[in-house]
Amino acid sequence: SRGIDEIRELREAVRFAPSRAKKKVYIVDEVHMLTKEAFNALLKTLEEPPAHALFVLATTEPEKVPETIRSRTQHFEFRTIPSLLIQKRLQSLASLEKVEYDAEVPRLISLLADGSLRDAESMFGQMIDGKEGKITKEDVELLFGLPRTERVSQFVEALLACDAKNAFSLIQQSIDQNVDPRMLTRFIIEDLRTALLLMLDSEHEKNLAGVLDHEHITFLKSLKSKTDQKGIEHMLIPLLEAYHSPYGTVLSQIPLE
Repeated sequence: SRGIDEIRELREAVRFAPSRAKKKVYIVDEVHMLTKEAFNALLKTLEEPPAHALFVLATTEPEKVPETIRSRTQHFEFRTIPSLLIQKRLQSLASLEKVEYDAEVPRLISLLADGSLRDAESMFGQMIDGKEGKITKEDVELLFGLPRTERVSQFVEALLACDAKNAFSLIQQSIDQNVDPRMLTRFIIEDLRTALLLMLDSEHEKNLAGVLDHEHITFLKSLKSKTDQKGIEHMLIPLLEAYHSPYGTVLSQIPLE
């Protein structure tokens, strides 16, 4: 409903006071998709809105909203939610639902959610539904097609050993198990970043308690004996380039390879 006719109908309706509530709230989603004529029709109402009317103009592309509209509004920018806050929320939900889970389950789901609490809660709900007993990290990996923690660790070891043959084999094994190569790349980056933080600050291990299992933490700490800070940085740079590469449309594993 992005044309001038719909906006004219809205302008007519907004004149009437609400029958019960104190305010009439109009939420225009993806407002940047309105036509130029519709924006012009809406402008007059935004300049002189009735006292009982409140407009919420939601958009993912604010730069496409005309300046004449933007200058007459207050701006509230919504940001993604930090991973640790999402993990705490999932832990709280698990406690309420009396669900047992592996330490890494909230971390894996928060990585998948990419800052969206709604997505994280939805995925966690999928894990709980029909599941009897403890939720394991293997359950999450299987349901959402994530790379196995051991395979990610093996790949990092192959990088450190400059063992291209083994690295290629590990990528192929992941693909055979329907793991998205881009997701595999992301988890490798996440492990290397955590290892780097542990090298820079030994106190960071306290932040990982209850987030990563003991075996995983031990492995990441062990990388300090195999490489240094610069070595991790040199590995991270091409991996980040591979993750953001546009050339993964034919054979999606090529950027990582």
